[in-house]
Amino acid sequence: MHIKGSYVLDAMSLCTVNLQDEECNAKVQLLDSVLYDLQDGLKIVTNPKFNQTTVEVKGTQIDLISLNGELPSHAFSQVGGSAMVFESSSM
Repeated sequence: MHIKGSYVLDAMSLCTVNLQDEECNAKVQLLDSVLYDLQDGLKIVTNPKFNQTTVEVKGTQIDLISLNGELPSHAFSQVGGSAMVFESSSM
């Protein structure tokens, strides 16, 4: 998934991946974008045995809002694979 120069407003999540029991070799790039009033930005859970998932977040602003008061908000959360976060901010 490659997202660049985008504006996302009023959503539960931009991207949620939950592949704990499968091999996943996805590549996710979120570049120069604004995520505003989201419960979650990126939540990625993959099996740590398969470290082929890569995530890059660069130049992106993430502004969270609690849409469901029972669940915590996450700008970026990842289990498994590798991540690179540069020049990004979360409010």
